[in-house]
Amino acid sequence: MSGFILRSTYGCAILSDNLWGKHMEEVDSPKAHVIGVEFYSKRTSKSFNLVNNANPNLFVDAKRTWYNYDFARPVYIFEVSVFASGYESYNEIDFEVDHIDGTRHTQSLKVGNGNATLAIGKLASAFRFRPHEKVFSSPQIQKVQVIGFTLDEFNSFEWFIKEYDKKKEEIESREATILEIDALDKEKAETRRLLDSSIGTSKAELEKIRSQQTEAQATLTSVREVKAKLDDDLLELETRRSGLRKNVTELESQLQMLTSDLRLFPSEISGFVKEGNRSIIWYICMSIPFVVVIYVVLEAVFSGAVDLSQIWKEPDGIDIWTIILSRLPFVLVAFALLEVCGFIVGRLFAEIMKINRQRITLSKLSIIARDVTTAASHGSSMTKDEVYEQEVKLKMELLRAHMAEDVGADFQYKGTFLQTLANGAVELLKPKEK
Repeated sequence: MSGFILRSTYGCAILSDNLWGKHMEEVDSPKAHVIGVEFYSKRTSKSFNLVNNANPNLFVDAKRTWYNYDFARPVYIFEVSVFASGYESYNEIDFEVDHIDGTRHTQSLKVGNGNATLAIGKLASAFRFRPHEKVFSSPQIQKVQVIGFTLDEFNSFEWFIKEYDKKKEEIESREATILEIDALDKEKAETRRLLDSSIGTSKAELEKIRSQQTEAQATLTSVREVKAKLDDDLLELETRRSGLRKNVTELESQLQMLTSDLRLFPSEISGFVKEGNRSIIWYICMSIPFVVVIYVVLEAVFSGAVDLSQIWKEPDGIDIWTIILSRLPFVLVAFALLEVCGFIVGRLFAEIMKINRQRITLSKLSIIARDVTTAASHGSSMTKDEVYEQEVKLKMELLRAHMAEDVGADFQYKGTFLQTLANGAVELLKPKEK
């Protein structure tokens, strides 16, 4: 595109345009330069000597503190460079630049090739930097340099920027108009070509549609005949469905009855097994204190018997009959405790064995019912559901017969379990009548 180009490299503006060529050639484009010391204020500080320093023997020891530099008048900064020695490539320097609009730019840069350079491109009133602390070494700041334009140099080229924007808008507007016209011409030519093609296609499609219309009318007549036949079949299926619904209702009633019978036996067995396990654990827990008492008493009796045998062997020992008579009440009490605890533990374990025998009996009933049903159904025309139904019925009959004997023999109220144990202990300790 014919026009002009504005390039910012170190702040220099190079303008070229066919329309203003001669006018632009008469103006020298300045180059960005090093800002002299006369544009700085506060020149009495020690760090001020580093500005544009060319003496290698002049330096300042780098510390982790801010080195501040203020300008007497605003300066357009392109680059701020800090030259230092004693730093590695991974060490950093913090920069802060105060813009004339009140904002501040903050950035940390690594020290590479002995210097850290901040590129910014803004009108600034001051800047500062702070080296990071470095342990076991003494780095040095040798030179501080700013490249840019003074305020007067910057203002002298403001009109170039304004004219550039205006001219750029005009050229872009003209090019956009030309491109739009070209696009419209191409669009119209393409539209005409498409219309011509569409007319030919539409004529072919019209003939095809007319042919399809004739075929569709023939198909419609055939479909109406099929629909009439399907209506007759649908009426017949509705009649059959009514009969099937009635059969399904009857079968569902039978299924509910069979399901009730089927679930009766397994649920009762599961409940009995669960309650039996709980009772066994409870009986074992109740027997533990009595077993401990038996163990303690037997330990005491055995220890006393050992001591008595040692006294018997001593030639000048105490009279053995005196010891036996003195120990006789303890022996009687110990024997009574052993008898009572043994009776209680025996009854508890008898209950556990009874529950286990009942569980084994129920398992035997289930095995017998399954084997009998399998043997009876072998070679018959019974289905699996019918075989299972007969198996459950046989299990229930056997369970009823077993429960009739078991309940008839044991269904007798004797109080709670603790009352039964207490009554048994009283009966055991009661003196027998002669």
